[in-house]
Amino acid sequence: MTGDPNHIEEAVRETLAGLSDRDLILRTQSREYTEFAREAAREELARRTRVQPSQPVQVPDSSVEESLRPASQAEGAGCYIDLWKDKDY
Repeated sequence: MTGDPNHIEEAVRETLAGLSDRDLILRTQSREYTEFAREAAREELARRTRVQPSQPVQVPDSSVEESLRPASQAEGAGCYIDLWKDKDY
């Protein structure tokens, strides 16, 4: 990597694109990262929320469909939940 700011910014964005949503959220809030890195993490999160699935999801029951409906951007901003199949994770 050279000292060219464009290469550095590109490398930061590529690194952020490979992170989980949880890791991105943590980076948007941590002061140990530069303001550019925090803003790039916020942009990556915003990009992911705009991505639509390529295949429609088949939902068998309307009550299930209601519970799976995505929250509005205001309701879900900065929030996440980790679900684990096994205990003690």
